[in-house]
Amino acid sequence: MLKILYFGTPDFAAKVLAALHLEPEFKIVAVYTQLDKRQGRGLKVTASPVKALASSLGLIVVQPETLRDEAVLSKMRSFNADVLVNVACGFWLPEAVLTMFKLGCVNVHPSLLPRWRGASPIQRAIMAGDEYTGVSIMQMALELDAGAIYHQERLKIEPTDNAGTLTGKLIQLSIPLLITTLKELASGSATAIEQSESGVTLAPKIEKEERVINWQQPSSQLVNLVHALAPDRLAYSFLKQRQWLIGDASINKTSQAKAAPGTILELDSSGLTVATSDGAITLTRLQPAGGKMLSAKEFFNAYRSSINVGACFN
Repeated sequence: MLKILYFGTPDFAAKVLAALHLEPEFKIVAVYTQLDKRQGRGLKVTASPVKALASSLGLIVVQPETLRDEAVLSKMRSFNADVLVNVACGFWLPEAVLTMFKLGCVNVHPSLLPRWRGASPIQRAIMAGDEYTGVSIMQMALELDAGAIYHQERLKIEPTDNAGTLTGKLIQLSIPLLITTLKELASGSATAIEQSESGVTLAPKIEKEERVINWQQPSSQLVNLVHALAPDRLAYSFLKQRQWLIGDASINKTSQAKAAPGTILELDSSGLTVATSDGAITLTRLQPAGGKMLSAKEFFNAYRSSINVGACFN
């Protein structure tokens, strides 16, 4: 029986935890996750998806403020785990943790390392227009996402993928790769290959200013931005002094109108077509700040009398 200490916080990590919990050869001895946070308009204190699942499964849940405290480290040792599995927990693991387990610390990273090391690999891959991304199951090291790789598998990014759909696909790709890796570690047959230092790119956290649409950019870059941020932290722009969040968009290959970037070229039940530096894109899902997300048809019906062709996003 492989004893696992599990680290994770978001929904991605919760789904991986659920799969590991079903494996008869594995025992989750404890689950570490971030502290509960205030979320939503009402700022209600909310447990992470991993804590919610772990609690429902009757697993031990630990929520330390830091991993540097000796009492925290002592408690971690007391679980006598064979391996630590980390899936987007949000903690930086000090050397004392990385060297604590006889089979080491294993990380699930949703990119084709060494490309996109960091906090936002899924979003950065879409923003960059990458044709492929994937999953890397790796040893954890002190340097961010730089450890040797046990298994890696790639996945094509479809033109319609956004961060939400791509995350779902990568979760399904991650689970069997992680299970295979853990079984190999338990049997002593696991091998890991050091990452190349060639091709390293970083995927830092998405900052608020990156979400602002710059209509001077090419159509493909703007569509990639919209898809990279949907469905959670959406790209946005301002029209008539009101913020509009953009839930979906596509390149418009038929519009012949010429206008300054940001100018509304067409408005009908199929969407809102806006000029860019090299053509146009059509916005098909929009949400006014403080309102609900609207389909193209809903937006047209609600705003066709107040938003006109020729108006300009800024």
